[in-house]
Amino acid sequence: MAKKFDKISPKNISEEKFNQLVDALPSSVIEQPKTVVTAPEKKEKIDEVKVKKSKKKKLTKKENQKISQIDTIEGQINQSADPKIDEIINTSEVFVYECGGILFGIPVAYVTEITNDYGAISPLKGFLRSCIGTTEYRGKLLPIFQSQESYLKIGEIKKDESNNLDKMPSAIITVNYKGIMFALTMETHVGIVSIKSTNNYKNEAAYEDENTSDLLKDIVWYGEQNLFIFSPEKISVLVFSELKNQIAVGTEEDIDNEPSDEELTDLHHDYMVAKIKNSTIAIEITKVLEVIEGSDVTPLYKVADFIRGLISLRGQVLSCIDLSKYLGHELTVIDERNKFIVVSVSGVDFALCIDRVLGIQSIRQSSFQESTKVFQNEIPNYFPSFQETGGEVTLIFKPDLFLKSPELQEYQKN
Repeated sequence: MAKKFDKISPKNISEEKFNQLVDALPSSVIEQPKTVVTAPEKKEKIDEVKVKKSKKKKLTKKENQKISQIDTIEGQINQSADPKIDEIINTSEVFVYECGGILFGIPVAYVTEITNDYGAISPLKGFLRSCIGTTEYRGKLLPIFQSQESYLKIGEIKKDESNNLDKMPSAIITVNYKGIMFALTMETHVGIVSIKSTNNYKNEAAYEDENTSDLLKDIVWYGEQNLFIFSPEKISVLVFSELKNQIAVGTEEDIDNEPSDEELTDLHHDYMVAKIKNSTIAIEITKVLEVIEGSDVTPLYKVADFIRGLISLRGQVLSCIDLSKYLGHELTVIDERNKFIVVSVSGVDFALCIDRVLGIQSIRQSSFQESTKVFQNEIPNYFPSFQETGGEVTLIFKPDLFLKSPELQEYQKN
């Protein structure tokens, strides 16, 4: 399956310099130089290892059977994995979202889609922990995990006998780890952040008895609270142990409604969808670095009114751009409540003023219409196309057109 977000790589000079400074600082995790070991010393070390091994507690028959079963599951997952997914994958980029007032994360490399358009959910009680049910997703049986419960250890999960399907999730994040698919419930998208790996995490840790009680990969500090990062490895083992190949058998009606070859070639692309006043805009997700809020904007003088000032973001200075007037609205009031989408195109980063984020949606390009045929004002300058669904118009923003605009030419020359 094609990986999405692969093009998202917020690299800039200031961050590289910052990372270089961090790497130069003294660290407790320092790789010691290899020493030459003579033959007698080598023999002594081997003898010491043998003694330590002999002192280890012997596993019971039940524990050995459990380890053997988990090894079998791991082998079957690797055999069923897509060869393209076996490449070395960068998991430092984390998709951050909020659910139940708690911040969660999942490595972006394994995220396939964020959607609120999913089928009926069938309850699945007593099989998978924290699973509210399953639904059919692209021909597969997709389990949906409740984020607020999945991050807890097994002993801490409160047993709720009520029907978990009373509150349908507003959106779900679909994840594909080596061909094993699952989904996590989501309420609000926060952003995409880069977390430096310590290289201390081992896949084997997911299968040890003391670590199977939780489904987390890491806990880090983000903003002003804990960020709980889920482990796709651990969750995929849990899913495979119960659902195996996740086959969803279709009915004759489903077969008749299968997409045609023409529909299959019409690709979807993911877009960050947001509101500016009462206008809905969408930006291709590959152009989005992150969403920020509460940043101070330093005003500038003798510049165009759509340049509201400068924002300092982790040592990088970004121009704050307000496109409200191009959409027929008054300029945005700048205060501590403002939200911004950090956009990157052609090596240029800037912060776009928005009122609120609606989430990430997959949009079919064949549904686009030309803005010039409908809008007579300045909208087509930077929003050349739009999509209309259920009476709701979504304007597609092209940041490259904005950077090439005559309004910015004089500032780019300076």
